[in-house]
Amino acid sequence: RQLELPGATLFRAVRDGATAAMMFWFAGERGAYYHLGATDPDAYALSPSYVLMQRALDHFHAAGSAIAVLGGGVSSDDPARDGLARFKAGWGTETRPVFLCGRVVNPDAYARLTGARHVTNGWFPAYRSGGNDY
Repeated sequence: RQLELPGATLFRAVRDGATAAMMFWFAGERGAYYHLGATDPDAYALSPSYVLMQRALDHFHAAGSAIAVLGGGVSSDDPARDGLARFKAGWGTETRPVFLCGRVVNPDAYARLTGARHVTNGWFPAYRSGGNDY
């Protein structure tokens, strides 16, 4: 469903006919927004996320995006150990605060998807609570 939204773009790295990594972005009037990405554990040594990030940034720059918002990492408790935050920082030229709206519009579905986890540390959505791998 998300791919049907205006501005949704999916980048995919393929190795030997199989997906090695993917990145999902949204683009709008003000820029491009990195939504999520994943890498097959067997492909980590090949670093496909670096190629995908470069392709995505080139694509959105050519399309006229003035900015690319990469988002944060997964662990606010220990940023020095947060590999995702380090990866994103390597592509950035500056850091700015970004405010995202988090709202549950279907509480029953949200409870099913999150396993009814009770989040007490402010992470949203709940599956990102404390940087745990859900």
